[in-house]
Amino acid sequence: MLKIEVKEELAKSLAKVVAYLFIAFIVALFIVFISIAVGMQLASIYGPFTGFAIIAAFYLIVGLILWLSRERLIAKFEKQFELMFRKKK
Repeated sequence: MLKIEVKEELAKSLAKVVAYLFIAFIVALFIVFISIAVGMQLASIYGPFTGFAIIAAFYLIVGLILWLSRERLIAKFEKQFELMFRKKK
């Protein structure tokens, strides 16, 4: 009986993981294409190098902010996972 419950929970968890990965992939595609569109628009205004440099600088700033706050993000995700695993038992 316990084996069947574990398999069902595993199946549900894997289904969630696949769904979230698919959503993340679609969001990533959106970010790539919107970045290219904004870069091209900025390039038509400021020139090719400057337009795409602005987009690159934006992602650099976002990346630095995420890097500097990584400990808080990790702690937040750990708490979320702990809560999620406690609920299932």
